[in-house]
Amino acid sequence: MQFPYEPGDVSHKNGGIITKIYGIGHECDKPAEGRSRDYWFFIGDVTWHDGGNSKKLQIAPYHLCYVNDRSSTDELFKAMNDYLAEHGEWCDSKSKHEGWYAHDRKVRRRA
Repeated sequence: MQFPYEPGDVSHKNGGIITKIYGIGHECDKPAEGRSRDYWFFIGDVTWHDGGNSKKLQIAPYHLCYVNDRSSTDELFKAMNDYLAEHGEWCDSKSKHEGWYAHDRKVRRRA
């Protein structure tokens, strides 16, 4: 997938339309109680139903909703899966860090 990407038919869970996705990023946090606290997100613009705009907002994957056609969300989630596989690993409960754990402990963003 090429960024920036204009998804067209993707809304934000909190009441807006996602107009552009610039890339994918993640942030690292110190593990706690045996679990990774790293998280990942899309970086994008949202036009809110009240007329406001947010630019280059961190958008959690679970905030994406398709309106009529899910092909745009499918493409975005595939890009997210590729990003997660490239920049980290999924750890099980037997390992040091349960959950997704980034290889490089610096903040990484791809745009």
